[in-house]
Amino acid sequence: MGKYALAPRDGIAIFDGDSLTYGYASAGVRITQPYPTQCIALCTASGRTLGYTNLGVNNQTIVQMLANAAAKIDILYNAGYTRNIVVCFGGVNDLATDTPATVYANQVLYCSGRKTVGFLTVLCTIPSANPASIPGFDALRNTLNGLILAGFPGNADVIARLDTEPHIGPDGSYADTTYYQTDQIHWKNAGATDCADAVKNAIMFLP
Repeated sequence: MGKYALAPRDGIAIFDGDSLTYGYASAGVRITQPYPTQCIALCTASGRTLGYTNLGVNNQTIVQMLANAAAKIDILYNAGYTRNIVVCFGGVNDLATDTPATVYANQVLYCSGRKTVGFLTVLCTIPSANPASIPGFDALRNTLNGLILAGFPGNADVIARLDTEPHIGPDGSYADTTYYQTDQIHWKNAGATDCADAVKNAIMFLP
């Protein structure tokens, strides 16, 4: 399935994020079932039919997502839809240079800006990973996830709990090659399924 799918009149979900949203497999190649594709199928099976747009960009940071949101996200808002949903899954790459508190502050700014436009916002917690450029990543993301959970419901309409999914949530999950690629960051289709499940649960919680 391609990057875009036409939205029916009852709603659209916009997935914004980095290579995990994009569905990175290798340079110029995606896995066959990125999590947004799987998520929309799960929503449909659960009775919520949505069009969608996958705006994931390799190496994108929450800082970049925030800077680009007006031009990339807000222009897609359509008052004719019952639900305009934006899924914010950003912050992984920022932890290379920014503290969890700074990353969280930018996530809150991103979501509050989209809510001002009229979007329903889904904020994702961060899954396990082991980037060579970010030593101690799981500990950092646990701190960030704690801030996300403590800040709800003021930070988003709903939280997608990737941190509680069985194969990508626990510390050290990145070592399981059934779900993760050998870089211990990016998912195979099976890992993307865990993410899709968490985001589907969040979307179905929305009114």
